[in-house]
Amino acid sequence: MDYGEYKVSRDLAWKIILDMGFTELPIKVSAICRKLGIEIRSYEKAKELLERHQLENKILEIDGFTLGIDGRYTILFNEHCSIQRNRFTVAHELGHILLGHIPKNGMHITAINREPSSKDNPLEQQANVFASRLLAPV
Repeated sequence: MDYGEYKVSRDLAWKIILDMGFTELPIKVSAICRKLGIEIRSYEKAKELLERHQLENKILEIDGFTLGIDGRYTILFNEHCSIQRNRFTVAHELGHILLGHIPKNGMHITAINREPSSKDNPLEQQANVFASRLLAPV
């Protein structure tokens, strides 16, 4: 990822923090999603939705992803992961949404379940930068 892409992600995280009026940590990612009309659901609570879109098998492989349906976004996450991992996953998916990586009627499935690498797809790197700067602003 080049420095320009990094700055876009970093600056967007700060913009969200400032625009939403956060003054203390931890940043409440769920509050941001609620305010933006983005639904967050665990795989368990989204069983019907997952079945309807034939994604039941995919959830065994990934920690989370985003669906765009009828112009609305839903971030789904694996409730069996740690709270910290789920916060990062939701923040990462929020980054994809706000950075314009996911169409409003589409699906983004992260197929990478490991620590970020400089060899990752630039869109994944941007979402990782956004999530890390949102959760731990420096």
